[in-house]
Amino acid sequence: MRQVTYLGLLFLGVAVTNQVLAILARYVSEKLAWTATNQLREDLAMHCLLLDMSFHNKRTPGEMIERVDGDLGHLANFFSQFTIRIIGSLLMLIGVLAVLYLRIDWRVGLAMTAYAIVTLFGLAVLRSVALPAWKEAGEANAGLFGFLEKHLSGTEDIRANGGEANSMNFLFHHAGRRMQTERAASFKNVKLWGSTTGFHMLGHLIGLGSGVLVVRLW
Repeated sequence: MRQVTYLGLLFLGVAVTNQVLAILARYVSEKLAWTATNQLREDLAMHCLLLDMSFHNKRTPGEMIERVDGDLGHLANFFSQFTIRIIGSLLMLIGVLAVLYLRIDWRVGLAMTAYAIVTLFGLAVLRSVALPAWKEAGEANAGLFGFLEKHLSGTEDIRANGGEANSMNFLFHHAGRRMQTERAASFKNVKLWGSTTGFHMLGHLIGLGSGVLVVRLW
């Protein structure tokens, strides 16, 4: 009973420590992400203000807001999740492979290493397919925000000149393009998640098969 109590307290201590470390890592990564991107927003805004009028004539204020703030918001999310997910998963992968090589069987470690390499390569290929679609969706979103800002600020002039129908047609065009591009990007994203699930199941099969072979060899 004393040993069971000790193991239970040890498990509880490790679980609490893990949660505390996760919170601290999330806090540090979020603070770092917002500090870096806020400075980047200032630099980008200053760069845009120093450009000549030919640039500003081609870009609406709404599009500029979406580019300077929206795109950098996505960048901040990437920075805040990088430490927790990418580096944490990489350290776990290295630890698991080290245990397989040193404590279990080098053949199992070799099989899982090959699986990890194939999975990383496959996910990189799938990401390169989905990324252009999301880039196009971001451009459509920026175009919609630019249209809204421009036409909402000129509502009185549009009504005075009878341009409501024309403005609505442009609105339907921008909203439809945004819907089509985001839907196409979402479908490619579903394929990416489906492939990720397939790789996950493949890893389970390789792990179970390797375990059976190790038991039979021993």
